[in-house]
Amino acid sequence: MPIENYGVWKANPVTYRVEHRWEDPKSPHLSLYYDDSGQHPDERSKRHDEERSRRQHHDQHHGQHQGQHQGQHHGGAKEIPGLFGAAINIKSGDPKDSKLAYWVDHDFGGHPIIDRLSDLEPGFHLLEDTKIPNDLRIDYIRSNLFNVNLGRILPHDIEGPNNDMIDMLEPEIRQAIDQDSEVYLFGSRFSSGDGIHDVHMNQGNNKHFRKDDGIFQDGALLIHFKDSSRWVGVFLGFASQSAHTDENGHTIGSETWSDYLTGQERNMGLIENSVAIKGPT
Repeated sequence: MPIENYGVWKANPVTYRVEHRWEDPKSPHLSLYYDDSGQHPDERSKRHDEERSRRQHHDQHHGQHQGQHQGQHHGGAKEIPGLFGAAINIKSGDPKDSKLAYWVDHDFGGHPIIDRLSDLEPGFHLLEDTKIPNDLRIDYIRSNLFNVNLGRILPHDIEGPNNDMIDMLEPEIRQAIDQDSEVYLFGSRFSSGDGIHDVHMNQGNNKHFRKDDGIFQDGALLIHFKDSSRWVGVFLGFASQSAHTDENGHTIGSETWSDYLTGQERNMGLIENSVAIKGPT
Protein backbone atom coordinates (compact mmCIF):
# COMPACT_ATOMS: atom_id res chain seq x y z
CA MET A 1 0.00 0.00 0.00
CA PRO A 2 1.17 3.59 -0.55
CA ILE A 3 2.66 5.61 2.28
CA GLU A 4 0.24 6.95 4.88
CA ASN A 5 -0.67 10.55 5.73
CA TYR A 6 0.88 11.98 2.59
CA GLY A 7 0.76 15.74 2.38
CA VAL A 8 2.62 19.03 2.39
CA TRP A 9 3.59 21.07 5.45
CA LYS A 10 3.96 24.83 5.07
CA ALA A 11 6.08 26.30 7.85
CA ASN A 12 9.02 28.45 8.86
CA PRO A 13 12.35 26.71 9.58
CA VAL A 14 13.89 27.48 12.97
CA THR A 15 16.92 25.24 13.41
CA TYR A 16 18.43 21.93 12.34
CA ARG A 17 20.75 19.14 13.43
CA VAL A 18 22.74 16.80 11.24
CA GLU A 19 24.22 13.38 11.91
CA HIS A 20 27.77 12.78 10.70
CA ARG A 21 29.35 9.42 9.98
CA TRP A 22 30.79 9.05 13.49
CA GLU A 23 27.36 9.61 15.06
CA ASP A 24 25.22 7.32 12.92
CA PRO A 25 26.97 5.41 10.14
CA LYS A 26 23.88 3.33 9.30
CA SER A 27 20.79 5.56 9.07
CA PRO A 28 21.73 9.23 9.55
CA HIS A 29 19.33 12.12 9.09
CA LEU A 30 19.29 15.85 8.83
CA SER A 31 16.58 16.94 11.24
CA LEU A 32 14.89 20.20 10.30
CA TYR A 33 12.83 21.87 13.02
CA TYR A 34 10.06 24.24 12.06
CA ASP A 35 7.17 26.31 13.33
CA ASP A 36 3.80 26.62 11.59
CA SER A 37 2.12 29.10 13.92
CA GLY A 38 2.59 32.09 11.64
CA GLN A 39 4.55 33.69 14.48
CA HIS A 40 6.12 37.11 13.94
CA PRO A 41 9.62 36.84 12.40
CA ASP A 42 11.18 38.56 15.43
CA GLU A 43 9.88 35.82 17.73
CA ARG A 44 11.10 33.08 15.40
CA SER A 45 14.46 34.81 15.17
CA LYS A 46 14.72 34.87 18.95
CA ARG A 47 14.03 31.13 19.13
CA HIS A 48 16.51 30.53 16.33
CA ASP A 49 19.22 32.48 18.15
CA GLU A 50 18.55 30.59 21.37
CA GLU A 51 18.77 27.23 19.64
CA ARG A 52 21.89 28.24 17.70
CA SER A 53 23.56 29.31 20.94
CA ARG A 54 22.62 25.98 22.51
CA ARG A 55 24.00 24.12 19.49
CA GLN A 56 27.28 26.07 19.56
CA HIS A 57 27.65 25.34 23.25
CA HIS A 58 27.09 21.65 22.56
CA ASP A 59 29.71 21.65 19.80
CA GLN A 60 32.27 23.37 21.99
CA HIS A 61 31.58 21.07 24.90
CA HIS A 62 31.78 17.84 22.95
CA GLY A 63 34.53 18.83 20.56
CA GLN A 64 34.79 19.84 16.98
CA HIS A 65 33.99 16.42 15.57
CA GLN A 66 30.99 15.44 17.67
CA GLY A 67 28.38 17.02 15.39
CA GLN A 68 25.09 18.64 16.18
CA HIS A 69 22.60 15.87 16.70
CA GLN A 70 21.65 14.96 20.27
CA GLY A 71 19.69 11.75 19.96
CA GLN A 72 16.91 10.40 17.83
CA HIS A 73 13.17 10.55 17.67
CA HIS A 74 11.04 9.17 14.83
CA GLY A 75 14.05 7.79 12.99
CA GLY A 76 16.20 10.87 13.05
CA ALA A 77 14.47 13.86 14.61
CA LYS A 78 15.00 14.65 18.29
CA GLU A 79 12.10 16.49 19.82
CA ILE A 80 12.44 20.20 20.58
CA PRO A 81 9.50 21.50 22.64
CA GLY A 82 7.20 23.74 20.63
CA LEU A 83 8.65 22.77 17.25
CA PHE A 84 7.83 20.16 14.64
CA GLY A 85 10.58 17.99 13.18
CA ALA A 86 11.33 16.71 9.69
CA ALA A 87 13.54 13.61 9.48
CA ILE A 88 15.37 13.94 6.16
CA ASN A 89 17.38 10.91 5.06
CA ILE A 90 20.98 11.61 4.09
CA LYS A 91 22.01 7.98 3.57
CA SER A 92 20.26 4.87 2.34
CA GLY A 93 20.02 1.75 4.45
CA ASP A 94 20.57 -0.41 1.37
CA PRO A 95 23.78 -2.39 2.07
CA LYS A 96 24.49 -2.67 -1.67
CA ASP A 97 24.29 1.08 -2.37
CA SER A 98 23.94 3.56 0.47
CA LYS A 99 24.24 6.69 -1.68
CA LEU A 100 21.46 9.15 -2.47
CA ALA A 101 20.31 10.79 -5.67
CA TYR A 102 20.24 14.57 -5.24
CA TRP A 103 18.65 17.23 -7.43
CA VAL A 104 18.40 20.93 -6.68
CA ASP A 105 16.75 23.69 -8.71
CA HIS A 106 17.81 27.18 -7.60
CA ASP A 107 15.28 28.79 -9.93
CA PHE A 108 12.12 26.83 -9.19
CA GLY A 109 9.79 29.84 -9.11
CA GLY A 110 8.55 29.33 -12.64
CA HIS A 111 6.97 25.94 -11.99
CA PRO A 112 3.13 25.89 -12.14
CA ILE A 113 2.87 24.27 -8.69
CA ILE A 114 4.11 27.49 -7.06
CA ASP A 115 0.84 29.38 -7.49
CA ARG A 116 -1.13 26.61 -5.80
CA LEU A 117 1.36 26.30 -2.95
CA SER A 118 1.40 30.02 -2.26
CA ASP A 119 -2.32 29.97 -1.46
CA LEU A 120 -1.89 27.47 1.38
CA GLU A 121 -2.17 28.50 5.01
CA PRO A 122 0.63 27.48 7.40
CA GLY A 123 0.30 23.93 8.71
CA PHE A 124 0.01 20.40 7.40
CA HIS A 125 -2.28 19.76 4.44
CA LEU A 126 -3.31 16.17 3.87
CA LEU A 127 -3.40 15.47 0.14
CA GLU A 128 -6.16 13.01 -0.63
CA ASP A 129 -5.42 9.83 -2.53
CA THR A 130 -5.64 10.88 -6.15
CA LYS A 131 -3.65 10.38 -9.30
CA ILE A 132 -4.79 13.64 -10.89
CA PRO A 133 -1.61 15.23 -12.30
CA ASN A 134 -2.64 18.84 -11.59
CA ASP A 135 -3.18 18.17 -7.90
CA LEU A 136 -0.54 19.21 -5.34
CA ARG A 137 0.65 15.62 -5.03
CA ILE A 138 4.03 15.31 -6.73
CA ASP A 139 5.79 12.61 -8.71
CA TYR A 140 9.45 12.75 -9.73
CA ILE A 141 8.81 10.79 -12.91
CA ARG A 142 5.39 12.16 -13.94
CA SER A 143 5.12 15.75 -12.63
CA ASN A 144 7.86 17.33 -14.75
CA LEU A 145 9.27 18.96 -11.62
CA PHE A 146 12.93 19.15 -12.62
CA ASN A 147 15.46 17.93 -15.14
CA VAL A 148 16.23 14.42 -13.92
CA ASN A 149 19.36 14.32 -16.08
CA LEU A 150 21.14 16.84 -13.87
CA GLY A 151 21.16 15.01 -10.57
CA ARG A 152 24.13 13.72 -8.61
CA ILE A 153 24.80 10.46 -6.78
CA LEU A 154 26.25 11.37 -3.39
CA PRO A 155 27.56 9.52 -0.33
CA HIS A 156 26.57 10.52 3.18
CA ASP A 157 29.74 12.04 4.66
CA ILE A 158 33.27 11.77 3.26
CA GLU A 159 36.41 13.88 3.35
CA GLY A 160 36.67 16.84 1.00
CA PRO A 161 34.42 19.75 -0.07
CA ASN A 162 31.20 19.65 -2.08
CA ASN A 163 31.21 15.90 -2.49
CA ASP A 164 28.61 14.45 -0.12
CA MET A 165 25.04 14.89 1.07
CA ILE A 166 25.93 17.03 4.07
CA ASP A 167 28.04 19.36 1.92
CA MET A 168 25.16 19.85 -0.50
CA LEU A 169 22.10 19.91 1.74
CA GLU A 170 23.31 21.73 4.85
CA PRO A 171 23.99 25.10 3.11
CA GLU A 172 20.48 25.11 1.62
CA ILE A 173 18.97 24.49 5.06
CA ARG A 174 21.15 27.05 6.80
CA GLN A 175 20.31 29.74 4.25
CA ALA A 176 16.60 28.97 4.54
CA ILE A 177 16.78 29.51 8.30
CA ASP A 178 18.99 32.59 8.21
CA GLN A 179 16.82 34.37 5.63
CA ASP A 180 13.49 33.73 7.36
CA SER A 181 12.13 31.67 4.50
CA GLU A 182 9.03 29.54 4.17
CA VAL A 183 9.45 25.82 3.59
CA TYR A 184 7.08 23.34 2.00
CA LEU A 185 7.82 19.80 3.13
CA PHE A 186 6.25 16.98 1.12
CA GLY A 187 6.15 13.56 2.73
CA SER A 188 4.38 11.41 5.30
CA ARG A 189 3.23 12.97 8.56
CA PHE A 190 4.09 10.99 11.67
CA SER A 191 1.09 9.29 13.27
CA SER A 192 1.82 11.37 16.37
CA GLY A 193 1.36 14.52 14.29
CA ASP A 194 4.58 16.14 15.46
CA GLY A 195 6.61 15.96 12.28
CA ILE A 196 7.16 14.50 8.85
CA HIS A 197 9.38 11.93 7.15
CA ASP A 198 9.67 10.18 3.77
CA VAL A 199 10.87 13.50 2.36
CA HIS A 200 12.21 11.67 -0.69
CA MET A 201 11.06 9.68 -3.70
CA ASN A 202 8.53 7.04 -2.63
CA GLN A 203 8.35 4.68 -5.61
CA GLY A 204 10.64 2.32 -7.46
CA ASN A 205 11.76 0.71 -4.21
CA ASN A 206 13.53 -2.62 -3.86
CA LYS A 207 11.59 -5.67 -2.70
CA HIS A 208 11.98 -4.80 0.99
CA PHE A 209 10.08 -1.51 0.61
CA ARG A 210 7.90 -2.37 -2.39
CA LYS A 211 4.80 -2.06 -0.21
CA ASP A 212 5.46 1.69 0.07
CA ASP A 213 5.43 2.23 -3.69
CA GLY A 214 2.89 4.58 -5.22
CA ILE A 215 2.66 7.36 -7.76
CA PHE A 216 2.08 11.04 -6.97
CA GLN A 217 3.31 10.58 -3.41
CA ASP A 218 6.96 11.65 -3.58
CA GLY A 219 8.61 13.80 -0.94
CA ALA A 220 10.48 17.06 -1.47
CA LEU A 221 11.66 20.26 0.17
CA LEU A 222 10.71 23.57 -1.43
CA ILE A 223 12.10 26.81 -0.04
CA HIS A 224 10.56 30.24 -0.61
CA PHE A 225 12.83 33.20 0.09
CA LYS A 226 10.17 35.85 0.52
CA ASP A 227 12.43 38.91 0.43
CA SER A 228 13.74 38.02 -3.01
CA SER A 229 10.70 36.02 -4.21
CA ARG A 230 13.11 33.21 -5.04
CA TRP A 231 12.20 29.53 -4.87
CA VAL A 232 14.55 26.57 -4.46
CA GLY A 233 13.53 22.96 -4.96
CA VAL A 234 15.41 20.11 -3.28
CA PHE A 235 14.60 16.57 -4.39
CA LEU A 236 16.02 13.38 -2.91
CA GLY A 237 15.96 9.74 -3.90
CA PHE A 238 17.86 6.60 -3.03
CA ALA A 239 20.51 5.58 -5.54
CA SER A 240 19.10 2.04 -5.56
CA GLN A 241 15.56 3.16 -6.49
CA SER A 242 14.39 2.52 -10.01
CA ALA A 243 14.50 5.35 -12.54
CA HIS A 244 11.42 3.87 -14.24
CA THR A 245 8.13 2.81 -12.61
CA ASP A 246 4.72 1.50 -13.65
CA GLU A 247 1.24 2.86 -12.87
CA ASN A 248 1.52 1.52 -9.31
CA GLY A 249 4.94 2.98 -8.66
CA HIS A 250 6.65 -0.39 -8.91
CA THR A 251 10.03 -0.91 -10.56
CA ILE A 252 10.28 -1.35 -14.31
CA GLY A 253 13.51 -2.86 -15.58
CA SER A 254 16.81 -2.85 -13.74
CA GLU A 255 18.10 0.70 -14.26
CA THR A 256 18.50 2.51 -10.94
CA TRP A 257 19.12 6.20 -10.35
CA SER A 258 22.75 5.29 -9.75
CA ASP A 259 22.93 3.68 -13.19
CA TYR A 260 21.01 6.47 -14.87
CA LEU A 261 22.79 9.46 -13.35
CA THR A 262 26.25 7.96 -13.55
CA GLY A 263 25.61 7.40 -17.24
CA GLN A 264 24.37 10.97 -17.67
CA GLU A 265 27.54 12.34 -16.08
CA ARG A 266 29.65 10.35 -18.48
CA ASN A 267 27.59 11.26 -21.51
CA MET A 268 27.16 14.95 -20.77
CA GLY A 269 30.56 15.62 -19.23
CA LEU A 270 29.13 17.29 -16.14
CA ILE A 271 31.71 18.76 -13.81
CA GLU A 272 31.72 17.30 -10.31
CA ASN A 273 30.44 20.39 -8.53
CA SER A 274 27.64 21.21 -10.98
CA VAL A 275 24.35 20.88 -9.13
CA ALA A 276 22.22 23.69 -10.54
CA ILE A 277 19.17 22.72 -12.55
CA LYS A 278 18.07 25.27 -15.12
CA GLY A 279 14.37 24.47 -14.96
CA PRO A 280 11.71 21.88 -15.65
CA THR A 281 12.22 19.60 -18.59
